[in-house]
Amino acid sequence: NAGTITNKALTSNVATLTTSAAHGLAVDDEVWVEGVDVTFNGKYTVTAVGSTTTFSYAKTASNVSSTAVSSSTALVNKIGSINIEDESTLASTGYLTTGYIRYGTLEPKNFKRLLARGDFTYGSLTLETVDKDGTEYDHITYETGVTAVEVGTSQPDTAQEYVAFKFILNRDTTTTSQGPVFKGYQAKATIATPRQRVMKFPVYCFDIETDRYNVVSGYEGKALARLQLLEGVEENGDVVTWQDLTTGESRQVVIEQISFTRMTPPDKRFDGFGGVIEITIRTV
Repeated sequence: NAGTITNKALTSNVATLTTSAAHGLAVDDEVWVEGVDVTFNGKYTVTAVGSTTTFSYAKTASNVSSTAVSSSTALVNKIGSINIEDESTLASTGYLTTGYIRYGTLEPKNFKRLLARGDFTYGSLTLETVDKDGTEYDHITYETGVTAVEVGTSQPDTAQEYVAFKFILNRDTTTTSQGPVFKGYQAKATIATPRQRVMKFPVYCFDIETDRYNVVSGYEGKALARLQLLEGVEENGDVVTWQDLTTGESRQVVIEQISFTRMTPPDKRFDGFGGVIEITIRTV
C-alpha cells in the first residue's frame, strides 16, 4: 500500500490526505482510500501532490477541517499495484471483518459480550463492533500483558437487529517478522423485544348492578352469561383489547387466568347469581 493515513481535510471540494511515510504517488495515479470515513473513502484520481506525505483529489462534499485520523486501518493503495509478501517483514496492519450477525432472527438484540482467542505475545489485536451504518466502536486491544478476556460491549448503546465485528491485527513494533495469531471469537447477545406485563384485577359481576349514578341495569342470568363469555376467551387464548377507563391505557392482551368467587350481592335489594371475577392478563 501507499501508506497509512494520519490526517484528513476537505476544502472547496478538494480532499487532502496525509500519510505517515512517503506515499510515492504522482498526479493522475488512481488510488483506493479506505478506513477514513464515508466522505473520503473510495476510488479517486490524484490531482496534486503537495509533498512526499500529502496528496489531493477532487471530492464534492461539505468542508472538513484538518483532523487527525487515528485508525490504523486508514490506508491508501495505488490501484494496479501489488503487495509482495515478505517473510521477514509483515504488513504493519490488517483487519478482518465478519458478515452481519443476526442469530437467525429479525428481533432487536443487545450485543453485550465479545471474546477473541489466539496468541498475542507479539503485536496486538483490537476488537471492534460495526453497526448497520458502518460506525466502528473500539472495545479492547489484546497484547502482551493484556489477557484475552471476555469484554462487555457497551457500544452501540441501543438495540441492534444485526452487527458485524472487526478485528484489527498489528505486527510487533520491535520484531517486524512477528505478529498476533488470531484463532477465533465468540459473541453473546440478548433479545431486546419489549417485555410482557402481567396484571391482575378484580371485577364485580352480578345479575343486577347499580352504576355510580345509581342507574340500575341487568337481568336474571346476565352474570353467568358474562362469566361464561370470559371463560371462552380464556380457553381459546384469543387476543383482546384491555382498556383502563381511569388512566386511559389500552393494550392488546391475552387472558391468562380467570377465578370466580361466589358472593351475595352487596346491595340488599338484589339477589340472584354473582360474585367477584379475578382476571389475570398478559400483554402481547
